[in-house]
Amino acid sequence: MCELSYNSTYQDSIKASPFEIAYGYESNMIKKVNSWDLEDNKYSPNAEEFVRRVKLILQQTLDNIEPPRTEREMLARINEMTGIGGWSEESGKEKTYDVLWKDCDQTLARKVPERIFNQAALSLRQSLMHNAKSIQEHEQA
Repeated sequence: MCELSYNSTYQDSIKASPFEIAYGYESNMIKKVNSWDLEDNKYSPNAEEFVRRVKLILQQTLDNIEPPRTEREMLARINEMTGIGGWSEESGKEKTYDVLWKDCDQTLARKVPERIFNQAALSLRQSLMHNAKSIQEHEQA
């Protein structure tokens, strides 16, 4: 929408809007709003209730975002890792990391196998491991 708005704006250098140059006519999809058009008498009393409901729905949506459950979901969101709560190195088993995810409840960590963890960007992996080791050292002190 921003691009359409920009492309519908009159440009002095070309004496027309980019949309008009490209398509040969002026777009009527964009309504130009001036500050003087926003008077108190045009304000709907239902607007505040609508905003309150939308904010509530947004908060409920954010509260219900869950960390990925399957390996496929983990791979799709691999660069959304925000922290490591710990890791396990059992002999004979693959190393796993307890990973925290962006926009998810930070009390919910998911075990991520090392082969999947290693597919994240190197800088992200190094940062997460550095932070996790620092926290672990601090807790042991």
